[in-house]
Amino acid sequence: MKEKRLLDELIDYSKSGAVPMHMPGHKRNAKVDYLDILNVQYDITEIDGFDNLHSPEGILKAAMNKAATLYKSSNTFFLINGSTCGILAGMKSCLKHGDEIIMARNCHKSVYHGVELLGLTPYFLYPENVEGICGQISPVELEELIQAHTNVKLVIITSPTYEGIISDIEELSKVAHRYNIPLMVDAAHGAHMGFNDYFGPSAVSAGADIVINSLHKTMPSLTQTALAHVNGGLVNEKEFARCLSIFETSSPSYLLMASIDGCINLVMDKGDELFDAYEQRVRRFYEAVKGLEHLRVLDYKYVQDNKLKKDPGKIVIFATGVGISGVYLSEILRKEYKIEVEMASMEYIIAMTGLMDAEENLHRLADALNKIDLRCDFDKEKKTSNLTDLHFKIIDENDKATYTIEETISTNKRNVKANVAIGCISGEYVWAYPPGIPILIPGQVIREEDVDGIRQMIENGVNICKG
Repeated sequence: MKEKRLLDELIDYSKSGAVPMHMPGHKRNAKVDYLDILNVQYDITEIDGFDNLHSPEGILKAAMNKAATLYKSSNTFFLINGSTCGILAGMKSCLKHGDEIIMARNCHKSVYHGVELLGLTPYFLYPENVEGICGQISPVELEELIQAHTNVKLVIITSPTYEGIISDIEELSKVAHRYNIPLMVDAAHGAHMGFNDYFGPSAVSAGADIVINSLHKTMPSLTQTALAHVNGGLVNEKEFARCLSIFETSSPSYLLMASIDGCINLVMDKGDELFDAYEQRVRRFYEAVKGLEHLRVLDYKYVQDNKLKKDPGKIVIFATGVGISGVYLSEILRKEYKIEVEMASMEYIIAMTGLMDAEENLHRLADALNKIDLRCDFDKEKKTSNLTDLHFKIIDENDKATYTIEETISTNKRNVKANVAIGCISGEYVWAYPPGIPILIPGQVIREEDVDGIRQMIENGVNICKG
């Protein structure tokens, strides 16, 4: 039998009728004209008349200026290597090798890779824990950390989080700026914010110096497309552009850039109408699941009761009330209702909505959750009973109290069983993907609770990556 090509699999899946409650934000909607017509005949390189992404003076410069106008930033850059290249460029443009930074512990792995590449010393801000979900970053704790570490050159946080939790960027910016320190916000999941009050404010308008948005996560643009916004006087825009040329491909795809430009034009032309309709679709979803008795959705009341700010477009559903894991709930939705969610953890799932979600998709999700909520006949979950082969890499010689990530990566390591690793220094990253937030980082002492938590994740079917 002839092996299927990737293209064949994509074609078959597109015909399967599966509901995409996940990124990318265009939701495979071929009705969006600029996405429907993108094909190989438009795939070019930097020929005459089409400008140069790394030294834009013509059509690309005009397109990026439009994006800056839309997002109200001083300068906006197109990213076609995803948010990752913007994050790395932002870090390098503000920092020298060996500098100190403050970063949220729930930052994406790309931030940790920046720490590794630049040999940085990070001091961690720990978000509050809200039922196993990373909550907001405290401005008070940020100021205390800045006062304790006076050589810090950059603050990095994530807002909104994967689950949609929004920190007070305005207050965090004010704190950082009091000490002449720039604030970089990984707002990869917030490209849709700032256009409609329901979904929350933009980190750009709230005063952050560098803001990274993944357009493809919630907006109608192709996977891998993003924006970097640079504001204020604490970040050198020319240096940012220079550093971006290090991390962004020198052969940018004009198809990807055309999808960014198309998305910007769509929102400029029809944004109010599209976002109003998006708000109403999401509101109707929450209304449709108000009667759930066992499954639990993080709705407006829950957010208010817990004094949180949250993007309602990220639908978080706890499964523990029906006695199953989030991973098992995602399997039920996939197999029985043909709904594919964005992420599944031990206790909850995330259904990612976007500007182009169809009304029918949200209706199908609400209907499925209401039906699952009434059931009591779940098959017993298959869990891994023998995890004695779980190993971790540790560094070979523990002759120092602490190791930077850079030092740890270049130090000799060995594989040991999980129980032996407790109390040793981790020689590798361990993370659940998605969302790609490290559970263990190189140089961190491995605690018993870390090992137990990883075991529980594996037992519940969460995808654990190491490297």
